[in-house]
Amino acid sequence: DLIQAAPILRRRFATLDIHIVGECPQRARLEALAADLGVTGNICFTGLQTKAQVAERMRAADCLAITSKWENQPVAVLEALMCGLPVVAAHVGGLPEIISAGNGLLTPPGDPLRLAEAIVQVVDSPESYLPRQISEQAQLQFSYPAVAGRFDACYQGVLRSKRK
Repeated sequence: DLIQAAPILRRRFATLDIHIVGECPQRARLEALAADLGVTGNICFTGLQTKAQVAERMRAADCLAITSKWENQPVAVLEALMCGLPVVAAHVGGLPEIISAGNGLLTPPGDPLRLAEAIVQVVDSPESYLPRQISEQAQLQFSYPAVAGRFDACYQGVLRSKRK
């Protein structure tokens, strides 16, 4: 979907750099699709990256796009939010529980046009996606202490109910 959205995005942005991080068995097919659409100069298939390299790319990015057809709670989304990076993601699985009006947008899966429109909206509205607020909210919800506190509260509730 992101590769199919690239020609639309290229018409909107004078410079467009899409970095596809990671490896998958479909890489050759995706590279061929980028060539067919004439966007190979705009898309970089980085392959596997170290955590430091991924963090560096996130710090330099305008947004993270997740176009999966199914997801639960992808670590890349949590990492992006912790970095204060807004996320444009397909409305699938657990992503609607993570992405909200202040930290990104959800799009229908399999819709490159709506994906492109959402990316444009996020990039063109930096005042709506403030990095500090995105990061602080992510810390409150997804940091190790926050998650551990919720688990502890759950276990304490179970123990209290057993005592009664």
